[in-house]
Amino acid sequence: MCKYKLLFLDIDGTIMRPDNTIEQSTKIAVFQAQQKGIEVVLATGRPLHEIANIAEELHVKSFIGYNGAYCIYNQKDIFKEPMNRKSVRYFVDTAIIKRHELVLYTSEKNILTTLDSEPMKQFVAEFQLNKNEIITPSVIDNILAMTIITDSEIGDSHYKIDDSIHLSQVQGMNHCFDGNQRQCK
Repeated sequence: MCKYKLLFLDIDGTIMRPDNTIEQSTKIAVFQAQQKGIEVVLATGRPLHEIANIAEELHVKSFIGYNGAYCIYNQKDIFKEPMNRKSVRYFVDTAIIKRHELVLYTSEKNILTTLDSEPMKQFVAEFQLNKNEIITPSVIDNILAMTIITDSEIGDSHYKIDDSIHLSQVQGMNHCFDGNQRQCK
């Protein structure tokens, strides 16, 4: 009997290669862990609704998504903490004023401020976002995470509201995306 019970695996750079494929050796290793009774958990900043194909391919039923805002164990929700309504409203209002774009994530879909801008099209393509809708006021209470796409290296300075909000960098395309996230050139 194996002394380990859980194996947490990140997706980007761990499970997924830069070309968005999973090596056969990785699939075999995950299967071998499962055969030993080890529960495999995918832990990611990605929205869980966008990794269903990865989970299916690896036969994984437990997840930590949205950088910890939503957790599922054996296909059952065990933790889900949407962002504070006031914070979401602040980010949306600031993005409008600064002419930045947002991708907000619920447990079911990606909510975009636009579908038409070139930076948004690039972001959606790069991160393979498929379940996309335009923002409406009805989603504000269901946001688990968000991405801020800006046009400068100081873009995230507009979004510092308190110490509970942490902006992190995501690499993509020929830019980086910061924060729940900014685009810088």
